[in-house]
Amino acid sequence: MQDVYKPPIASSIELQEFHTADYIKFLQRITPHNFQDVARYLERFHVGRPQDDCPVFEGLFDYCRRYTGASIGGARMLMNAKKISLSIGLVASITRKRERHPVFATPTISS
Repeated sequence: MQDVYKPPIASSIELQEFHTADYIKFLQRITPHNFQDVARYLERFHVGRPQDDCPVFEGLFDYCRRYTGASIGGARMLMNAKKISLSIGLVASITRKRERHPVFATPTISS
């Protein structure tokens, strides 16, 4: 039998376990409407430039919080073996194909 769990949304504090506070603040502020205003950060964080695999889109920070929350939630449930023995993250990657090096998204499966 399969159960589907609604994952938690990661907090900014949880995101800072993996990324710097500057990067989190950047993700909170960036939108398709203002990314030219923060151009100096685009190169620093490899976001929003044609050569990067991380486009800027409306709701980017919320998207990051949701997929990170799903990953953290799945890991926490796996740590408690009484709840689950397998976690599958079906969050699709937002990377796009590069000219010379295509990048393909695959689901994350942990057990």
